[in-house]
Amino acid sequence: MAVSPDHRRQGIGGKLVGEAESMAAQQGCQYSYVDTMSFQAPDFYFSLGYEESGRLRNWDSHGHDKIFLTKTLRTINER
Repeated sequence: MAVSPDHRRQGIGGKLVGEAESMAAQQGCQYSYVDTMSFQAPDFYFSLGYEESGRLRNWDSHGHDKIFLTKTLRTINER
């Protein structure tokens, strides 16, 4: 997922992720998974409740890490 630089910091990314999580929970999914690079959006996902579940250091041979993040979703019955 990417939001155009002109439209960032307006809540669009959070709404997109929230909608995807809601759709997944409606289908019975219990977890959400994303990955990002250390120079991209890890703080964005942390702010949405994701937790780091793995990291590959120097993934691109330029010092950037690949970060794997997960989040437990609330199911319909838990809302």
